[in-house]
Amino acid sequence: MEDKGYYAQYLYGRKNLIRSPRFEALGEALAVLFDVADTGQSKAIFEKSPLTSYGVSCIYPQIPGIPPYHNNAVWPFVQSYWNLAAAKAGNENALNHGLAAIYRAGGLFLTNYENFVAQSGDFKGTEINSDRMLWSMAGNLAMVHRLFIGMSFEPQGLRFQPVIPKIYDGNKNLTGFKYRNATLDIKVRGFGNKISSIKMDGKELSDNFLPGDLKGYHTIDITMNNLPFNKAPIQVVENVFSPLNPLTRLIDDNLTWDPVKAAVAYKVYKNGSLVAVIKNTSYLILESETAEYSVSAVDSHDWESFMSEPILVASDDKIQLFQMEDIAEKAALPYSNFQGNGFVEISNDKNRKITINVQVTKAGRYLADFRYANGSGPWNTDNKCAIRSMYVNNSYHGVIVMPQRGQNEWSEWGWSNLCELELKTGKNEITVMFEPWNINMNGEVNTAMLDYMRLINVD
Repeated sequence: MEDKGYYAQYLYGRKNLIRSPRFEALGEALAVLFDVADTGQSKAIFEKSPLTSYGVSCIYPQIPGIPPYHNNAVWPFVQSYWNLAAAKAGNENALNHGLAAIYRAGGLFLTNYENFVAQSGDFKGTEINSDRMLWSMAGNLAMVHRLFIGMSFEPQGLRFQPVIPKIYDGNKNLTGFKYRNATLDIKVRGFGNKISSIKMDGKELSDNFLPGDLKGYHTIDITMNNLPFNKAPIQVVENVFSPLNPLTRLIDDNLTWDPVKAAVAYKVYKNGSLVAVIKNTSYLILESETAEYSVSAVDSHDWESFMSEPILVASDDKIQLFQMEDIAEKAALPYSNFQGNGFVEISNDKNRKITINVQVTKAGRYLADFRYANGSGPWNTDNKCAIRSMYVNNSYHGVIVMPQRGQNEWSEWGWSNLCELELKTGKNEITVMFEPWNINMNGEVNTAMLDYMRLINVD
């Protein structure tokens, strides 16, 4: 995002993806480390990205109403990747700020917690946490191995390029370090991000590179150039929250929503493109074409909320509904708010394959999704998303994703993602199947209730 100086968080939505303009720390860091960002972009990322007083938060701005975990939180392992990337980009101020975030938390809490609250800098108040967390410890150690000692582990050997801010000036010793078939005593003197001299066993080491087939005991002596690299600025800002996303609904031809606290305007998106910025809480839809609408809220500082859940608008003559209880065994569960005469349960062992026979009068492009319920867990932290593969006339057409909608909220129905299909005139078979690659992170729970499939002609 040229106007902000860093990358957008991701693209999201259903059929039409919309850019989330939020900052996302790990993605920014990896973009630098893996050379997605060029030199100018890398420089801009560390000069323009928003940093909280206690470190780089996972995202920015924060999301209101979500307890601190990935939201409103600093993760030491993410901070460590950020620091490595700051060192690569040559921003000493960003690196100092990031090292302080890691060492403050470790020194204050006397352990390596998984995360802490960006708002307070405390581990108390986080939704989930662990001490002696493996990836936090690994990040802390990497600040020594990969920054102060400057080790970069390559397939053919070990390369040295220490990056040491001036405030960490002095001698650093790493003794008895096991590297493949060698044992190393390494000494680094001074500060800076460039080596003045490097020697192995008293002799100059060519290209700062130690070959991987080295054996036995060796000494490595590195002297830095003792030049600061602190001219680039950083942006330490107040930890802020974006507005909540609007909850939209369609009433006749009006897309409407309740006022959102702190919002001064609303952005209306049609098929992924911005079509209006308005102050009122409704938007008249005049077109009869098939289209997908979302709305976001914007506050006085121009921070934008997430999009509302997309609403797909289509004329009745373009929509076919297929009640799942007419196709597979009806579930004998006491849930409500479904349409038709019931619903179908899918799980690891129930209805692993369902085939829906579809008749269309003309060949062309169609959209298919499912009205479903998934009360297996909370929608913001759990790992029990129901996943299925979709086939059309025995040809794979993508994945159906049905996330949790709340703990035990089995009567709360919503929409899966949309799959775009090519159908032939006449009979078609749409199959929803539980394939081995549809196993989610939970493994044991992969359950949803299917109310009906919606098929929409878009040609």
